Amino acid sequence: MQNSHLNLTHLGEAHPGDKEKDYLEKNLRDFRLNHPNVEYVRILLIGDVGAGKSSFINSINSAFQKRITTEALANSTSSDSFTKTYRTYYIRSGESILPFVFNDVMGLESQESKGAHPEDIVKALQGFMKHMTYISVFLSFISQFNPASAVSVDGEGYQSDPTLQEQSYCLVYVMAADKVPFMNTDVIRKMQNVRTKASELASWLKLNVFVSREVSRHFRQHLTSASLAL
Repeated sequence: MQNSHLNLTHLGEAHPGDKEKDYLEKNLRDFRLNHPNVEYVRILLIGDVGAGKSSFINSINSAFQKRITTEALANSTSSDSFTKTYRTYYIRSGESILPFVFNDVMGLESQESKGAHPEDIVKALQGFMKHMTYISVFLSFISQFNPASAVSVDGEGYQSDPTLQEQSYCLVYVMAADKVPFMNTDVIRKMQNVRTKASELASWLKLNVFVSREVSRHFRQHLTSASLAL
C-alpha cells in the first residue's frame, strides 16, 4: 500500500506452506504506522447488494479474535441493501485494536434511485462523509445514505475539513464469485465510475478487487473479465 502521507512498516513476503496463514496473521498483528496523526489505515469496501461486504468484515474480525463474530450485520437474501449507513468497524486482536479499520457502505444497485450514490462513495474516500463508529456497543454519528441524491456540502452528513485519519487509503471491491457472470451492467458502470473518480483523487489510493466466495474453475474466466472491466 503506497501513500505519500503515511510511512508504513514493511509487512514482508508470505512464506509458502502450511504456516503461511500464521505468518501473514502475525505480520498483520505487528503492523504499525509511523505517522503521528494517523492511528488507523482506513479501508473502504464497496460492492453490489448481497456481495458479502459485511460478511467479509466479520470473517476478518473472527480470524483475529479466534471466535465467530457478527458485529457487522449481514443479510444476503434481500434484494435491497441491508447496510443503510456509513460505518467504521475496528478489528480486535485480544484486548487491543489493530491499526486498520474497515468502512462499510450501502450496496450498489442497478436503479439510479436505489443503493449507494457513487458521489457519496467518492466523498467517503476523501473523508467528507460523517460516519457511525462501531466498536462493541460504542456508537457515534450516523450518516444515512440517500440513493436519490448525494450528500450536499451543507448537509448534516457532510464534514468539510476531514483529517488524514478520516480519509480512506485503500478501496476494495467485494464481489460474490458465483454471481460475477450475472452482474448487472449498470452496477458495473457505477463501480467503474467510482474507480475513475478515485484514481483522479491522489496517487496513493490503491484499488483492489476482492472475491468474497470460493471461486470454482467454471467461473474463473468470467471473474477475470469482470476484474479487468473494473
